[in-house]
Amino acid sequence: MKLPRLPIFFRIGWTICILLTLLSCSSEKNNLTEFHIFADDISWDKKGNCSIKIIEKLHIDSAEAKVKFRGGMSSRYEKHSYAISLWKKKPIDGLPEAKKWVLNASYIDKSFMRHKVSFDLWRQMNSENKSPFCSYVNVYENDVYQGLYILMQRMDKHSLHVNVNDPQAFIFKEPPLLFPQKDTPNRDSMYLATQKFPKFKQGDASTQLKELEALIFDGSDEAFKHSIFKLLDRDNVIDWQLLLMLTNNGDGQLKNYYIYKQSAETPIKIALWDYDHSFGRDGDNEPNMLARNLEEKRTRLFKRLIELNPDNFNEKMRARWIELRKSIFTNENIALLMAENDKIIGPHVAKNAERWSIKSKWYFDDNDYNAELVLIKEYVSKRLKQLDKRFNHQEK
Repeated sequence: MKLPRLPIFFRIGWTICILLTLLSCSSEKNNLTEFHIFADDISWDKKGNCSIKIIEKLHIDSAEAKVKFRGGMSSRYEKHSYAISLWKKKPIDGLPEAKKWVLNASYIDKSFMRHKVSFDLWRQMNSENKSPFCSYVNVYENDVYQGLYILMQRMDKHSLHVNVNDPQAFIFKEPPLLFPQKDTPNRDSMYLATQKFPKFKQGDASTQLKELEALIFDGSDEAFKHSIFKLLDRDNVIDWQLLLMLTNNGDGQLKNYYIYKQSAETPIKIALWDYDHSFGRDGDNEPNMLARNLEEKRTRLFKRLIELNPDNFNEKMRARWIELRKSIFTNENIALLMAENDKIIGPHVAKNAERWSIKSKWYFDDNDYNAELVLIKEYVSKRLKQLDKRFNHQEK
């Protein structure tokens, strides 16, 4: 039986709906959130007043804020990262609400994925593992396109779920605790400079870290074996070491981490920060397809953990590796995380490369975005095989 034709106004209406749906899907795929910064001058030294405008899909939001450039070694690159402090907490691009944000230029990482994939893996390993939630945005400064950026959550008392009313809670960023040698000059001032919570004017919170330091460097073997996991979260430490090994992030052994204690009842834990030294590249972008491997005993902490084996540390680290190899530390899972990112940023990397040449003097080769993704996948395949051998694990 021949179906009756719909009236023309119905047909036109359905056509418009379909077109709008297709346009919406296309827009959602190809349009990133835009982060606009309006400022007379931006300094490296201190934050100055600015206005921001965030265009997220069809929604426009404006806010007052403060801004400065941020970065250590990365400050030498032409594309700069930003530190943003909003006057009020705000969720941005689906990330948890916060006042302080980082716009990471990811200049040296042409894949734009090394930070994010590492952070996502860390949280997949254990829901209690803390690392920045990230999103991708296009950044404009005074209406001039600055490129593709990673919008990153800050690691602070909110994101680390620290009990602000507990006098034993603290947060430090890269204290000298894990340096290979204890006799670092100006050690006390380094603890002071790295204390993030509480503010130092509210009190010196380094007492517990110095107790841990004394145990690591000066404690007898028996004292170390008896007390180390009364102070440190064993499972967190094992996960941290395994992710450092998987990514070959030697830089992350000594720095680029937060160490924190949520309350008097909880052990000391590690949270991640800064993982561009990973997945086949060193921190300055030099290729490293396992020509130089992370030294497991580089720090005094892990040297003693491996050699003294408190609480069967080595056996538990091996068991954890085998467990992670089932679904998280796999070629397939890492490729999936990369594919999800590629869907978001793939249409935008060419525009960023027009703004910031991929043939800059700072790069060791002319790899483009796609070549860099191939490099990461090749690295992961090689590293998994290498570490399977290290842990005497045969993949089924």
